[in-house]
Amino acid sequence: MSARTHERTRGTSSHRQALLSAMSVYLTAPFFSELDSWERRSQPLRWSLQALHFTALLMIYATDEALQDRFKAARRCVIEMFPQRRRPGKTYQGFIKAQNRLGPQAVAALKDHLRGHHRRVAGQFWERWGWVPFACDGSRVEVPRTTRNQALGCAGRKKTGPQLFVTTLYHMGTGLPWDWCIGKGTESERDHLRVMLAKLPPGSLVVADAGFRPPQELRQLGEVRRGRGEVDVLEEPGVARVRLESGEVTKVETGAAPKDVVLARARLFVIHANVSPCAVGPAECPEGESWILVLDPNTLARIGGRDSIPIPGPGNASYASVAADGRIYVLSRGGPESPAGRLTIVDPVSRTEVGSFGGIGEFPGPIAADRGERVMISSPTEGLMEFNSRTRSVVRGAGGGIPVLASQGVTTDSRNQIYGIEPGTCTPGSLGRARVFRPDLSEIRSVVLGVCPRAATTTLIPPAEEQPNR
Repeated sequence: MSARTHERTRGTSSHRQALLSAMSVYLTAPFFSELDSWERRSQPLRWSLQALHFTALLMIYATDEALQDRFKAARRCVIEMFPQRRRPGKTYQGFIKAQNRLGPQAVAALKDHLRGHHRRVAGQFWERWGWVPFACDGSRVEVPRTTRNQALGCAGRKKTGPQLFVTTLYHMGTGLPWDWCIGKGTESERDHLRVMLAKLPPGSLVVADAGFRPPQELRQLGEVRRGRGEVDVLEEPGVARVRLESGEVTKVETGAAPKDVVLARARLFVIHANVSPCAVGPAECPEGESWILVLDPNTLARIGGRDSIPIPGPGNASYASVAADGRIYVLSRGGPESPAGRLTIVDPVSRTEVGSFGGIGEFPGPIAADRGERVMISSPTEGLMEFNSRTRSVVRGAGGGIPVLASQGVTTDSRNQIYGIEPGTCTPGSLGRARVFRPDLSEIRSVVLGVCPRAATTTLIPPAEEQPNR
C-alpha cells in the first residue's frame, strides 16, 4: 500500500469515527435498549436496531443517485463504523423488511426521543418574542403502481398514480422537523395537523400557506392562548371566569377543594385535592383520591368522553404546571398520615396518568416548569428541588435542594430564570424576597417583596411597536 493510499484510508477512518461520535450523541445505546421493547420480532435478525437507524440516516446524505447505490454506500459506512459487530444484511429488500419490524409505538418513541434533544440544539433560536415558531406544509408523493398501492388512492389528475400524503412540522429556528404524519393520498394536511397538535410545546405559533384552513381545534387553541382578556380563577366550589374589560364573572361548580387550574391542549384542567379540615390541627386531611376535571375553555362545560382524571398517591393534589413536553405535572402534598409528596405526570391528550415520582420530601409546595426540561418544586423544608421532564428523574430531591429559606413559591420566566420565594418571618416590618437564579442555577440577585409573600407568577410584556413616521 502506498503512503498516499494509507493516508487516505486513515483519513476516511478518522472521518467515520467522528461521524459515529456525532450521531451517537442523539442515537444513544440506552435509547436503542428502550426501543428494543417495541420491536416486533420472534428471533435474532441480521439488522440490529442501531445498524437499521444509522443506515437509514446515512442514506439521506449519500450522494449517489440510484437508491441501491445509496443503500450500499450507507451499509458500507456502518460496517466500517462497527468492525467488530455482525454485518447487517446485504440486500435493500431485507433492509426494508427490517424497517417494517418497527411498529407505530417504536416510531412514536423515536419522535419523542429526537424532540427531547431539539430544545437544546435550538439554543437561543428556540423561540422568538415568547413564541415557539413552526412551519407546517404537506405534499403528495407518487408511489409505484402496484396492486397493493392502489388502496392509497389518488387526489391528483386522472392519469396520476397512487400517492402518499406527507405533512411535516418544521421548527423555524432550526429548520429541523419536529413532527410528521404520513397517510393516503386522499388525506389532507389539515387532518394531519389535527393529529400533530398534541405534540406541540406550549406557546407554539404555527405558520402555514394561505390555502391552509386550520382545523377547529387549532382555531380554538389560538383563541385560548391569546387570552381574550379573560382570567380563570378558583372559587370554592369551582371555577370563576372574570372578563377584565367588563368585570363580568361567570361561575361553574366543579366540586369541593379546587386547588389549581392550568390550560393545556385547548382544554382547562381543574385540580381537585379532595380534602377536608383535619379533626385536630389546621392541616387538611385527604378524603381519598384526588382528581382533575376537564372543561371546555370557551363554555366552561365538561367535555365529552373522559372528563375526570384520577390522581393516585397520597392525596391533596394542590399544584400543577404545564411543561415544555406538553404534559401536566401535578404535585400532591399528602396529609398528616402520609406526608410524603409525589409528582404525577398527566397526558392531556389521552387524559391519563403516565408517571408518578417520590423523593421530594414532606409537604412540598408550588411547582413551576421552565421552557426547557425543568420542573422546579418549592418546599419549606427542602428549598428548591428539580425534576427533569426529559429523563423523568428527580435531579435535586429531598436533601439536595437549592437552599431557599422556608420556600413558599417558585416561578420561571421566558429566559428560563428561576424565582424562589422566601416569605421571611411574616411579622410586621419583616419583608420577604424573591431570589433569582440563572438557568445554570447560579444566583443573580434577590428582589425585596412585601410582607409574607406566598406565591408568584411572571408575565411576558413585549416591547412597544415603533410607530411609522408620518
